[in-house]
Amino acid sequence: MMQHRVRGYLLVEMVLAIAILVILAAIAQPDVRPIDEVQAHAAADRLATLLRDARAMALRSGAVHGVEIDLVANTARVFSTDITASPLDLSATAIDPVTKADYIVRPGRGGLAARADLVATGKPFTYVSTGGKDAVLFDAQGLPFWYKPQTATRYFLSACDLGVVIGASRFTVAVDALTGRVTLQ
Repeated sequence: MMQHRVRGYLLVEMVLAIAILVILAAIAQPDVRPIDEVQAHAAADRLATLLRDARAMALRSGAVHGVEIDLVANTARVFSTDITASPLDLSATAIDPVTKADYIVRPGRGGLAARADLVATGKPFTYVSTGGKDAVLFDAQGLPFWYKPQTATRYFLSACDLGVVIGASRFTVAVDALTGRVTLQ
C-alpha cells in the first residue's frame, strides 16, 4: 500500500506571503484626496515658489526684485526694479530660470491649474503706515518691503493675504514680515 503525503504550506510561509501583499497594497494605494484639493495645493505651491524665486533673485543679484499680483487678470509676475527711479517702475519682468521666458504665472500656464483663482481679502500685501499694495519687493537681504521713491520712505511688510482657490479647497501663501520666508498654509 502506498502512502500519499499531503503537501501544503507552513504557517510561517502563509504569514510571510500575506505580509508582503499588505505592504504592496499600502504602497499601491491611490491618493484619496479630492482632485480640487490636489490641484489647489499644487497651484499654491507654484505661487509660493514664484515668491521664493523672486526673493532668491534679490539675494543672488543684490538688486531689488518683487512679485506683482493682479487679482483681476488672475496672474502673478516676478519683476526687477530700480528703487531710485521715480515713480517706481515695476514693468521689467524677470526671466524664469527654467523656461527662459517672462516669469509670469496664470491659470492654465506656468504651473497653475486652469481652474485656479488667486484670492485676497483686500490687497495681497499690507505695509506698516501705507496700507495695501498688489506687489511686494525683496531687498538684497531677502527682506520684504515697499518703497516710495518720492519721499525715499521704506515701508515694512505687516501682512500677506494671498490664497489659491479651486472649488471648496483653499490654500494660503504667507510671507514672513521679518525674514521674507515664504510658506504654504
